[in-house]
Amino acid sequence: MSKANSVIALLLCVLVGELAWSYAQSQNNATLTGQDYADIPQLYAKVGIEKSSGMTPRRTGSLRACPNASRPESP
Repeated sequence: MSKANSVIALLLCVLVGELAWSYAQSQNNATLTGQDYADIPQLYAKVGIEKSSGMTPRRTGSLRACPNASRPESP
C-alpha cells in the first residue's frame, strides 16, 4: 500500500472513531437508580477490605490469598 493510501486509511479510521465517540456521548441514558447508590458504598468497603487484607476476589465471589501480596511480619 502506498503512503497516500495509508494516510487516507488513517484519516478514515480517525473520522469513524470521532463519529462513534460523538454518537456515544450524545446518548444521555446514564442515570443511577436508588439501588446503584446503595451498592456503591458497599463496593468501596469491599474493595478496601480486600486490598488491606491481601485478598483478591475470585470470579465466584469468594476470596483467595493473593500470592504476591505483602504481609506484615509476625512479632
